Amino acid sequence: MQLSKIVIAAVAAVALTACETGAQMYAGADAGYVVASLAKPPGSAYDSVTLAYRRADGNGDGTLNFSGGASSSAVAVARLAPGPYEFYTFTVKGTGRDYTPLFVYSIPFSVQTGKATYLGQYLALDNADEPYFVISNEQARDMALAAKADASLVGLPAIAAIPDPGKLPYFRKAPLPSRKP
Repeated sequence: MQLSKIVIAAVAAVALTACETGAQMYAGADAGYVVASLAKPPGSAYDSVTLAYRRADGNGDGTLNFSGGASSSAVAVARLAPGPYEFYTFTVKGTGRDYTPLFVYSIPFSVQTGKATYLGQYLALDNADEPYFVISNEQARDMALAAKADASLVGLPAIAAIPDPGKLPYFRKAPLPSRKP
């Protein structure tokens, strides 16, 4: 039993180090946090996944990055200025191929002072060599992992803001039926 707890802790530590943000951490006293996880299934052809976000007013942007290697998921934490933001593009890289959507989309979210905004888990899947994401709520797991990585999150109120993908291409609530032969 003790060994399994050690293995779980080691896997969590590796997963946390595999995910990073590509933005400066905001230093203002009015900061809020964004927490999300990026994942890929075992045996996935994807080496890295990047979700890009920007402020709604265009004055700042950044990325949530996952370079998984053997890991299958990771939690990203970003400290941001309060206000409205959106995910607007992504990049998926794999063996011999890179994929970026042909158009800009918008998945809005908001950051509030002194709160953590949980944006969900983004599972990168492949259908006929085209990537897409299944968005799910793994808040309890992801917030616990994020708090271990960043003590500033301990005791901070968390707001669930898992987007409803609606009719957005590339984002789903459930996996698509396989189109592969």
